[in-house]
Amino acid sequence: MLFFNIISGFAILCSLIAIYILYDFNEDLKYSLKMSEKSLKVREEQLDRAHKAEEYYKNLYISNTIQNQVAVDAARIAMRLSHPDNGGNMEDFIKFKKCYEHLKEVTAIKW
Repeated sequence: MLFFNIISGFAILCSLIAIYILYDFNEDLKYSLKMSEKSLKVREEQLDRAHKAEEYYKNLYISNTIQNQVAVDAARIAMRLSHPDNGGNMEDFIKFKKCYEHLKEVTAIKW
């Protein structure tokens, strides 16, 4: 009888250890999934910014291989020339202003 109690106690202990290991593994998986979701979200934001930047370069009729500061200067000049007070079109001015603001923000980021 004593032998049976020792064996059943050992079996219960092994079961508890297995449950703890599975719980810990599950928590690690949850953490890994959470981090993967965060990195995926960051990557999606980066791709979205890159797509917007490409669109802004097209709006300014400039190559996307030029330096960011040159693109900011081009956007500022286009914005100034298309300003309604200078006889420009309001839609073009707004489009160039968005380009300028985005490119200015991108150049302020230190990678």
